[in-house]
Amino acid sequence: MSFMDLADLGRTLRRRWYLTLLAIALAIAVALLGWGRAKPTFTAAGTILLMPPVSVVEAKPTDGAAYSARNPLLYLGGLTEARDAVVSAFSTEATRADLADNYHSTVEITSKDGSTAPIIVYSVEGTDASQAEQGLKHLVSSAGPRLIELQDGLKVPQKDRVTFETLSVDDKATASHKKQLELAVVGFAGTLGLGLLLIALIDGRRQAQRSAREPERKAQARTRRTRPEPTARGLRRTSKTPDPKPSVEEPAAGVHVESDSPAASDDLMSTDAVPR
Repeated sequence: MSFMDLADLGRTLRRRWYLTLLAIALAIAVALLGWGRAKPTFTAAGTILLMPPVSVVEAKPTDGAAYSARNPLLYLGGLTEARDAVVSAFSTEATRADLADNYHSTVEITSKDGSTAPIIVYSVEGTDASQAEQGLKHLVSSAGPRLIELQDGLKVPQKDRVTFETLSVDDKATASHKKQLELAVVGFAGTLGLGLLLIALIDGRRQAQRSAREPERKAQARTRRTRPEPTARGLRRTSKTPDPKPSVEEPAAGVHVESDSPAASDDLMSTDAVPR
């Protein structure tokens, strides 16, 4: 999207500011709903360290290197292959199904940050803290029997067997809100994006309708400007009304009314001639 497109979108949102506020409010509501619907996850982790066989520790080096049979940590080298074999043996569908059915949890078994140290990391994740903690303890406690079973299948002599030591086991699971945050962000972004798209479509349609009516408005404006205006004389002529007919007033009592008609004169003369 170019700068001009962003500028046009900004003007559209300012012009339809009420729809923009409605879209933002709706996106916030969807984000809060997603945050409330998703549950936090709890993770409990533990680490074990593979120990070299007794035969390796007790074997004296032939090149005159320093030797200490009392510190097996000095002979951890060469256990990388054994570590990878143990990780593969524990990362089975049976192990995952056991945790899912009994503890409603998932497990991830890996090496320590990809290093060459013979350290195996157990990470159990569940929707309940207590179940994740119990699942981790169950997994660590089963490490010994599984390691023995693996070496029994290879018929490894007891003196040449790899053992392990538990380095750490979480007593309390750690809460993680990652899934809640992801769902809230996706809900907010999706709702807001859809709302802005609808606003742009509505505004574009309104602008198109206004542009289509623009020639008609201009034609009406030109018609109003070219129409002759009525003159003052024309206004007086059209407002002139015919004069009303003169009304004949009745003579008041005792008032002598002169008339030009001969009949009226004769009547008066005859009236005066009568003796009283």
